[in-house]
Order: sequence, then structure tokens, then C-alpha cells
Amino acid sequence: MKKITVSRKEFLKLTGVVTAGAVAAACAPAATAVPVAAIEAPAATSAPAATSAPAATSVPEATAVPAVAVSDGPKKGGVLNVGLHIPFATLDWQATVQHPAPHVQSNVWEGLTAYAKDFTAALELAESITPTDSGKVWTINLRQGVLFHNLKEMTSADVKASVERWLKVGPKGLALAPEVDKVDATDKYVVTLTFKNPIGQTLLLVLGSDENKCVIMPKEICDASPEANKLSEIIGTGPYKWTEYKEDQYILLTRFDGYVPRSDAPNYQTGMKVPYMDQIKFWIVPETSTRIAGLSSGEYDVILEVPDTEYDNLTSTDGVRAVKIGPADNLYIMF
Repeated sequence: MKKITVSRKEFLKLTGVVTAGAVAAACAPAATAVPVAAIEAPAATSAPAATSAPAATSVPEATAVPAVAVSDGPKKGGVLNVGLHIPFATLDWQATVQHPAPHVQSNVWEGLTAYAKDFTAALELAESITPTDSGKVWTINLRQGVLFHNLKEMTSADVKASVERWLKVGPKGLALAPEVDKVDATDKYVVTLTFKNPIGQTLLLVLGSDENKCVIMPKEICDASPEANKLSEIIGTGPYKWTEYKEDQYILLTRFDGYVPRSDAPNYQTGMKVPYMDQIKFWIVPETSTRIAGLSSGEYDVILEVPDTEYDNLTSTDGVRAVKIGPADNLYIMF
């Protein structure tokens, strides 16, 4: 059955942060804070010039989004209730390509790079990434002053440990690992990746792909969690922190007041992110009819994976604006 799905950009507009997902959404009530995020090109960065075409990936199809009036600009506050269509197979985003990891965890964790609005790679936790030696050595200068949710500053030791763990447990990391010679923390805010053979800019897409992202976590968590799917804690640098998880019931995220955003314009999954909502609660609701009923009743503000057969019903439902967006897939050639 064909699905109505939402582009990640549309869900970003709903949450005000980088969140991947396919949704139908109801208009927010007047008392609820309304998040907004501009989808614009970022300011100039020092990312390396393109040396290859983007890596293969796919994106969601299209969706229904809310018609929300914002008269005085966005305001902080409120709880966003999201109806997920599938439970977690694992909470370890480094170790999986399965949904709903990107929908939820992109609020919690960040990577060195992320997808830009045109699905090229853009900087996230990296300040600059520069190739030398014909692409065999990649020098990553990190943003300074970025805090983890435990209020520890992110340094090269954390990034080195995170990249090395991803190379061992991640489906994409494992594919890249045979090409990696070494990962070095060469200064407090500098990490160097050395490869056995030259590699192009596709590296930046592989690191930042939300399908299996090389997310950055504290070194002590990497050291305590050498095996896939067995994280000791969930701590990232994102705008929301992991607060509560009831298996097969819900995930609760709370705004991280110590979040340090980028200063460049919002750019799909990166750029400046503003966490407007106090909390985001992801309810696990596998039954489509239950999700739709919850959206209509106001129990959920956003639902994912809406059957195409429900499109007409959603368009005629007060408070819901249904929008179909396509194409469903973007195809890339990797060198």
C-alpha cells in the first residue's frame, strides 16, 4: 500500500530542530508553543571542495503537515506528542539502519557532518574538514565549547572514541573500516583520519548519513559500551536530552538548556537549531487507525506513516492540512 509520508524538512518545521520523520500533523492549540525553523542555505564553511558525487541514500516520500498561524513569532514551551508507527529494535543509533532511530535520536545526538537541504554533506560538530595527501588524510577541526548532556565539553578524545566505536559496530562503519589506517586525536579540538587509499567527499556523507550516523558521545560511554546495542547511557550534544523510555510505550525527551547551537542559518539537519518545545514525547502506536484517531482527537500533534487511502479524510479534517510531497527517493552515485 502506498504511504503518505513527510519529508524530513517538513518535520523539521514542526519541531524546530533536526528530526527525521514522516508525519501527519494537527494544528497546535493557542496555548501550545509553535516551533519554527527556516530552511535556508548555510553561511560559508570551510568544508572541502567536492571530490566525488554524493553517496547513495533514500528519503521519505511525502506527508500531511499542520496549518499553524504564527503571529508574534515562535515561543518556547509546551509538549509535542508524536505517534510513532514502529517500536525501537535498538536504542544504539551507531549500530542500526532501522527506524525510528533517526526520527527520535536526531534530537539527542549529533555527528561531525549532517545532510544539508540539498542532501549534500554539511558541517555539524565539525568546524572544518580538510583533505590532504590526495585525500588520504582528513583533518577535522572541532567546534569548541560544545557540551554533552552531562555538561562535559566535547573534545577530540570523545570524537576519536566515537568514530572508532562506529567503525566496529555500525553497518556503514564496518563497510568503511577496512579503508581506515588510523584515527588520531592530534590536538584537543583536532582529529585526523588517515586512510590506506585516497577517499573523496563521499566520506562526509557516510559519516553524516542519518541512516546509520556516526554520532558523537562521551569517551567514557564508548569505553563502557564496546558491543553493539549495549550502550551504558544515552548522552549526546543535541538540543534534547534522553529523559525516559518505556519499552513499546513511549520515549520522552527534554530540552537541553546547555545546548550550544551552530551560528549559521538552519540547513535541514544542521545549521542553527532552536529547541522551542519543553519536551517531545514519542508514543509507540503501531496501529494506523489508533494513530489517526489520536491525531483527530488531539492526543497526538504529529503521526508517522499515514496510508495514502486516508489522504482525503485528513484533508477534510478540521485542524489538519494534508500535503503530498515527492519524489520518494533521491539516487546518488558514489566514487
